[in-house]
Amino acid sequence: MVFIYSLLRKYRGTKFPQPQTELLDEANEAFVNHTHYLMLTLNVNWVNLFEGRTYAGGALYLLISNFFRENQMKAENIILFGVMPGPKEAENNQMGNFLENLVDELVELYGGITAKATEFPSGTAVHTAIMRVTSNIPAARNAAGFT
Repeated sequence: MVFIYSLLRKYRGTKFPQPQTELLDEANEAFVNHTHYLMLTLNVNWVNLFEGRTYAGGALYLLISNFFRENQMKAENIILFGVMPGPKEAENNQMGNFLENLVDELVELYGGITAKATEFPSGTAVHTAIMRVTSNIPAARNAAGFT
């Protein structure tokens, strides 16, 4: 939660209040108690793209944490947000370009959007929030703006 707060402050200004220990909705109810509220995991990963060469590429992707663990990493459940080209890991300002767009989308999704589904042909309100961030230490520092 603190990581997301720092992203919001960095990319959306200082108008965001200090985070609470528990994510609550407008009615002061826990975010995770709602059926159509999705908890996301943000992943930031860099990989060496070519064997024997130092050429790295990176990806920003989201997993829906509400799914059972065995379903979270299925290709159809991964939301690829951005692919960062090499030849080396992105610097802070380069990563910021990706994260700024991601934060804009997350702010809108937190407020809720109407999504159609088989069970809800006329649509239902869906809200999302980031529950955690997973990455290696250098990527986490870069994403948080500490490099």
